[in-house]
Amino acid sequence: MTKVDNEKSPNKRVNILIPESYHAKVHEMGINLSGLVREAIEDRLSEKTITLSVSKETHRLYQQIFNETNSSDSEFEPYLKDALQQFVDYLIKNRVTSLENIKSQLKK
Repeated sequence: MTKVDNEKSPNKRVNILIPESYHAKVHEMGINLSGLVREAIEDRLSEKTITLSVSKETHRLYQQIFNETNSSDSEFEPYLKDALQQFVDYLIKNRVTSLENIKSQLKK
Protein backbone atom coordinates (compact mmCIF):
# COMPACT_ATOMS: atom_id res chain seq x y z
CA MET A 1 0.00 0.00 0.00
CA THR A 2 1.32 3.42 -0.84
CA LYS A 3 0.08 6.79 0.28
CA VAL A 4 -1.62 7.15 -3.10
CA ASP A 5 -3.39 3.80 -2.60
CA ASN A 6 -4.45 4.90 0.86
CA GLU A 7 -5.96 8.12 -0.49
CA LYS A 8 -8.06 6.15 -3.00
CA SER A 9 -9.23 3.56 -0.45
CA PRO A 10 -11.96 4.20 2.07
CA ASN A 11 -10.79 4.24 5.66
CA LYS A 12 -11.72 1.55 8.15
CA ARG A 13 -12.22 2.40 11.81
CA VAL A 14 -10.50 -0.07 14.16
CA ASN A 15 -9.85 -0.24 17.87
CA ILE A 16 -6.35 -0.86 19.18
CA LEU A 17 -5.05 -1.54 22.65
CA ILE A 18 -1.85 0.13 23.78
CA PRO A 19 -0.27 0.43 27.21
CA GLU A 20 -1.42 3.46 29.18
CA SER A 21 2.17 4.69 29.33
CA TYR A 22 2.32 4.78 25.51
CA HIS A 23 -0.97 6.64 25.34
CA ALA A 24 0.24 9.18 27.88
CA LYS A 25 3.53 9.70 26.02
CA VAL A 26 1.80 10.09 22.62
CA HIS A 27 -0.67 12.56 24.17
CA GLU A 28 2.15 14.42 25.94
CA MET A 29 4.02 14.77 22.64
CA GLY A 30 0.91 16.04 20.86
CA ILE A 31 1.06 13.25 18.29
CA ASN A 32 -2.07 12.20 16.42
CA LEU A 33 -2.31 8.50 17.32
CA SER A 34 -4.36 7.63 14.25
CA GLY A 35 -1.80 9.26 11.97
CA LEU A 36 1.04 7.57 13.82
CA VAL A 37 -0.53 4.13 13.35
CA ARG A 38 -1.27 4.81 9.66
CA GLU A 39 2.33 5.91 9.06
CA ALA A 40 3.69 2.84 10.85
CA ILE A 41 1.52 0.55 8.73
CA GLU A 42 2.48 2.38 5.53
CA ASP A 43 6.17 2.09 6.46
CA ARG A 44 5.77 -1.62 7.16
CA LEU A 45 3.95 -2.34 3.90
CA SER A 46 6.01 -0.03 1.70
CA GLU A 47 8.50 -1.55 -0.71
CA LYS A 48 10.63 1.59 -0.36
CA THR A 49 10.96 1.77 3.42
CA ILE A 50 13.31 -0.01 5.81
CA THR A 51 13.26 0.05 9.57
CA LEU A 52 16.40 -0.26 11.66
CA SER A 53 16.63 -0.71 15.41
CA VAL A 54 19.50 1.37 16.75
CA SER A 55 20.88 2.54 20.06
CA LYS A 56 19.46 5.66 21.71
CA GLU A 57 22.66 7.52 20.87
CA THR A 58 22.50 6.62 17.17
CA HIS A 59 18.82 7.60 17.09
CA ARG A 60 19.60 10.92 18.76
CA LEU A 61 22.42 11.66 16.31
CA TYR A 62 20.26 10.68 13.32
CA GLN A 63 17.46 12.97 14.48
CA GLN A 64 19.87 15.81 15.18
CA ILE A 65 21.55 15.54 11.78
CA PHE A 66 18.33 15.37 9.81
CA ASN A 67 16.53 18.02 11.86
CA GLU A 68 19.37 20.53 11.76
CA THR A 69 20.23 20.08 8.10
CA ASN A 70 16.77 19.54 6.63
CA SER A 71 18.27 16.55 4.79
CA SER A 72 16.12 13.86 3.26
CA ASP A 73 16.34 10.07 3.20
CA SER A 74 17.07 10.23 -0.54
CA GLU A 75 20.22 12.25 0.21
CA PHE A 76 21.25 9.64 2.77
CA GLU A 77 20.66 6.60 0.55
CA PRO A 78 24.08 6.59 -1.20
CA TYR A 79 25.78 6.53 2.22
CA LEU A 80 23.52 3.70 3.35
CA LYS A 81 24.50 1.72 0.25
CA ASP A 82 28.18 2.32 1.12
CA ALA A 83 27.53 1.02 4.65
CA LEU A 84 25.76 -2.03 3.25
CA GLN A 85 28.73 -2.74 0.99
CA GLN A 86 31.09 -2.51 3.97
CA PHE A 87 28.84 -4.86 5.92
CA VAL A 88 28.75 -7.39 3.07
CA ASP A 89 32.56 -7.24 2.83
CA TYR A 90 32.74 -7.85 6.59
CA LEU A 91 30.35 -10.82 6.35
CA ILE A 92 32.27 -12.36 3.45
CA LYS A 93 35.58 -11.99 5.28
CA ASN A 94 34.20 -13.56 8.44
CA ARG A 95 32.52 -16.41 6.60
CA VAL A 96 35.70 -17.20 4.70
CA THR A 97 37.72 -17.07 7.92
CA SER A 98 35.19 -19.29 9.67
CA LEU A 99 35.18 -21.79 6.80
CA GLU A 100 39.00 -21.78 6.70
CA ASN A 101 39.05 -22.59 10.42
CA ILE A 102 36.66 -25.50 9.87
CA LYS A 103 38.75 -26.69 6.93
CA SER A 104 41.95 -26.65 9.01
CA GLN A 105 40.19 -28.63 11.77
CA LEU A 106 39.11 -31.22 9.22
CA LYS A 107 42.74 -31.72 8.12
CA LYS A 108 43.80 -32.68 11.67
